[in-house]
Amino acid sequence: MASSSSFFPRVTSVPSLKELVATHLTNQLGSVSAVKEFISENANIAFEPMLEGQLERLQSQFKKLLEHVVLGNQKEAEDIIKENPNLLLYKRTVVDYSGRIIEGTALQIALGAEDVRFHDDEVAMVEMIMRHLKKLPDGELKIQKQIQQQFPEGWEIKENERAQNDLTALNKVIKTISDAQPNDDCEAALEEFRNHLKPKGVITTGKHFNAQLLVEAYKLYIKNYDSFGGKSAKNKLVWRKVIGYIQRFLPANYAQAFCRGVHSVVLHGERLNRSLKFRFDNDVSFFPLDTNSDKRLGFNFALRGCGEKGKRNATPAMVSLCLKDYANLIEKKTLRLQELCKVQKFRLTI
Repeated sequence: MASSSSFFPRVTSVPSLKELVATHLTNQLGSVSAVKEFISENANIAFEPMLEGQLERLQSQFKKLLEHVVLGNQKEAEDIIKENPNLLLYKRTVVDYSGRIIEGTALQIALGAEDVRFHDDEVAMVEMIMRHLKKLPDGELKIQKQIQQQFPEGWEIKENERAQNDLTALNKVIKTISDAQPNDDCEAALEEFRNHLKPKGVITTGKHFNAQLLVEAYKLYIKNYDSFGGKSAKNKLVWRKVIGYIQRFLPANYAQAFCRGVHSVVLHGERLNRSLKFRFDNDVSFFPLDTNSDKRLGFNFALRGCGEKGKRNATPAMVSLCLKDYANLIEKKTLRLQELCKVQKFRLTI
C-alpha cells in the first residue's frame, strides 16, 4: 500500500473532509473503472457527487501518463507514476507520433515500442516502469501477466508474417524504381508503399514497428546504388521517399536515438536525452511529422543516423555505417527484451 502522503495533493489551505475522502479513494482504487465499481457496490452512500471531480482528474492523469510513455517522455511519465503508481495496472488506447492506435498498460506500451536500455548502466522506459510496478502488491506477478498479454503465445508468427509482407512491399517499390525511366517519379508505386505502411486497426500485442524493415531498405540502397546511377534521381527516390518514409514509423525512443546520433549512442556510449530535436539541425524536429512543408521526412529528406537530416543522396559508405550502427541498436534491444520478458523472441538476421 502506498504511503499516506501519496494520497493527498499538496495544498495551500486545509482541505475539506469531502476533498480528503475523494482524493484518498481515487488514488487508493487507482482507476476510473475501479472507482465506479466501488460506487456501485456501495450504492447506499452518496459517493458520486463527492468523487466526480476526482474521477475527471484521475482520467486526465492516466491519459497523460500513457501519452508520455508512447511519446518517449520518460521523466514526465515517471513524475505521474510517483504520484499514483496504481495507474500502472490499467489500460486504454493512445495514439503515437506515427498515427498508430495502441492499446495497453504503460508497461505494455513501452514494451511494444522496445523502449529498453541499450547500455547496461542506464534505465529506459520499460526498466523505470518495472521498478515502480515491483513496489505494488504482487508486483512481480503483475509484471509477468502484462508481459504475457503483450507477447502471447504465437505472437512471433504474426510478427514474421508482417515482416514478410513488409519485405514484399519494399522489394516491389524498389523493383518499380529500377525498371522506371530515369526521370520517372514513380509516384503510384510510392503511394502504394505508403499505404502499405499506414497504420491499420488497434495494436494490442507484439511490437509496434518492424525494425528490420529499415535494415533491409539500407541493404537494397547499397546494393543498387551503382546500377541506379550513383547521384541519380532513382537513388534520390529510394533515399528520401523509401528509406525516409520507413523512418516515419520509428517509435519515439528510436527517433530520439537518431536525433542524438545512433553512431554516438552505439559506439560512444551516449545516453538518450529524450529530445526529438536533431543534434546538428536544431531548427528541425523528428516529431511531430510534417510541421514544415519544406522539411518532410520521407518526402524531402531521410535520416543519416548521426544526429542530422540527410537531404542529399547518401553514399554507400555512409549508409553502410548507418546500417551497422542501427543493426547493432535493434539487436541489443531485442536481446534486452528477451532478458526482461523471459520469453523467446524471433532472432534478427542482420
